[in-house]
Amino acid sequence: QKEILSGPDILSRGFVYMRESGEMISEGQTILFNALREALNQPNCSEFKLREAMSSALQPFLFEKTERHPMILSMIMTPDQE
Repeated sequence: QKEILSGPDILSRGFVYMRESGEMISEGQTILFNALREALNQPNCSEFKLREAMSSALQPFLFEKTERHPMILSMIMTPDQE
């Protein structure tokens, strides 16, 4: 059974000021969580598919909110990596 144990977390470096963008970050986390949950339910789920799902969900959302295309770096931690 694949499941999300914590997060997702969003960190920004030089894109938006985190303290002033709390609502956008929170909305982005919800979008990411839903995209990850959907990807995890697919029979051919892989780390590549998870990363692809994150970028595909977050990129249009961020462009809609900011009219900018930030670089998205996905980090996935599995329990055996902790």
